[in-house]
Amino acid sequence: MKTLRALTRASLTCRSNIGIPPAPKAFGFLQARAYAQLGVLCKRYITMSITPALRSEVIRLGGDPTDLTWDWFLFRGPHGNSFTWSRTRKEPPGYIGFEHLKEIIAELSSANPDFISHAHAIARAALHSIYPNVVRRGIQVIAVIGDISDLQKIEALLKHDNELIVRDAKACIFELKKILRQRK
Repeated sequence: MKTLRALTRASLTCRSNIGIPPAPKAFGFLQARAYAQLGVLCKRYITMSITPALRSEVIRLGGDPTDLTWDWFLFRGPHGNSFTWSRTRKEPPGYIGFEHLKEIIAELSSANPDFISHAHAIARAALHSIYPNVVRRGIQVIAVIGDISDLQKIEALLKHDNELIVRDAKACIFELKKILRQRK
């Protein structure tokens, strides 16, 4: 039940700071639970579509707004505003967003071998976004699938004006260094 609760909580989190409206009241816990029990990742709300501002930002970053990986990056997954690098009191006991993101990326890459390289390219492009929450999502994904070449790009974000980006960049650098030590 812990995994189910963590999945539904992360999947149903409102991403209002990047232009997405709150979830309709009709999309409740029981519906999310049914999706999770069927083994289907909870998809973003059916009525939701990408905003014109985000569409133009994806195009500016060199992406395709209709690409499913961009859709996952912007709207789905446990990364985003409510992402947790470690255990917190706000989340269910034992839930760590970083670990959940690792699991989701592993599942998606097992279904699609090109997913990691494509998500990595999107995360790198997102670091140049004008939207802080898109930058944060890029940092969070790079912490899981990044490599040595990403370390300098993330270190440059330590001088960013947004303190949330700086906080995520510090945590990402810590995780990247840990991963790189394990790979040696």
